Amino acid sequence: MSRRARLILLAGLVSALALAVAGALRLAGSARGLELLAGVVQRAVPGLELGAAGGTLLEGRLASVSWRDERQSVSIANLRWRLDRGCLARLSICVSRLAADRLEIAVPETPDDTPLDLAPLTLPLDLDVAAGALETLVIRRDRKSTRLN
Repeated sequence: MSRRARLILLAGLVSALALAVAGALRLAGSARGLELLAGVVQRAVPGLELGAAGGTLLEGRLASVSWRDERQSVSIANLRWRLDRGCLARLSICVSRLAADRLEIAVPETPDDTPLDLAPLTLPLDLDVAAGALETLVIRRDRKSTRLN
């Protein structure tokens, strides 16, 4: 392959990559981008249900998020976020603001009243949350519940 052909091929690849990045950023700033991602995530994660979405991927909300398996469940009401778009270039998700009206965690009761131990969240990207707010936390163990406002 000649030097000129290699330069043309390299320029084409760089252009295609730039167009893909520009398209992804445009999609991230649109309501359709949020709807598409919510649909993909809901299909990919067993037991996950996402409520109505509003806004964009960069600044949006979900009316509800719930996940359950045969032993436990987690539900979030009115989840809202604002992302820092500069972090996406570093393959990180930087949340400048994360808020929810209610977080409810239901786990089975243990015979010896073992303290609640939640498994850490494993994500393919780094996650940094600068500020968060939660109005109500409810933890349910069988018939007992603890509520914090």
